[in-house]
Amino acid sequence: MVDINRVIQSAVKSGKAFYGINQSVKAVEAGKIAALVLADNCPSESRKILEGYAAQSSVPVLNYTNTNHELGIACHKPFSISAMVIREIAETELGLEVKELTKKTNES
Repeated sequence: MVDINRVIQSAVKSGKAFYGINQSVKAVEAGKIAALVLADNCPSESRKILEGYAAQSSVPVLNYTNTNHELGIACHKPFSISAMVIREIAETELGLEVKELTKKTNES
């Protein structure tokens, strides 16, 4: 079973994550990231910008099906997070989960 929370928590624990829309835009523009995670209620204008850059850089976009407040909780942060970037996924198993999550997102 694929669990996006497991992928997020692994990235947070290893220090391989950036938080926030501005940081995410910079990282996605550079294109050297493993995945982009967007909360369900990420502002639509920011979502369009981030998804556009992600498409240009072939970066997988993972849709977090909960709110930005819940994404903040999943990241063990005391604030809401609308967008976050996973810079690197160390474990092979988690890399496969990201590929499967991306496939499910594209099918929706």
